[in-house]
Amino acid sequence: MKTIEDPLEDERLTKPLLLVRTCVVALYDDEREQNLFNNNLCERCLVFRFAYHMQNKLDELYPDKGYFVDCDYNSSCYYDESRGEWINKSGKPIRNQKTGEIKKRFIDIIVHKREKNSSSDFICFEIKKWNNCSADGLKKDENNLRVLTSEYGYQFGFHIIFGKIKERTKIRVFKGNKVDLINLF
Repeated sequence: MKTIEDPLEDERLTKPLLLVRTCVVALYDDEREQNLFNNNLCERCLVFRFAYHMQNKLDELYPDKGYFVDCDYNSSCYYDESRGEWINKSGKPIRNQKTGEIKKRFIDIIVHKREKNSSSDFICFEIKKWNNCSADGLKKDENNLRVLTSEYGYQFGFHIIFGKIKERTKIRVFKGNKVDLINLF
């Protein structure tokens, strides 16, 4: 298992890991955010607050890049560069790697430039809570991240399972078919 202090195979991962760690710490250590965990609020609340903290830190780590943090930004369709048009108005088509079935998916959070080409896609996230981790849900999320990082141009995919406490938060980083479990705490 890698930790943030270990040498990383891909140095491009250092800043995204710092960004993720900073935002996770903000959620757990900020008194104003404690009710997200103590009152067992819904997963979407965590997703929103995590994205909020991420947008606030993004420009500090990536000045002048023009990145935005969005939830389902334009996932109702995708831009086909070869055709020069937006198509499939009901999610990004993602093939299940085991069954071959194509489903249209919506991703929890993306970090990107709001442009029409896939080179503007940077990081994607699937997020779960400690008490909402069915095997089927985890497999779907992992498949989404593998496909998004191998076919849709995202440099990294993060699968975050927020723990009841910060130290139990689990983070897996996807880059195509390569997956690393990262221990940030």
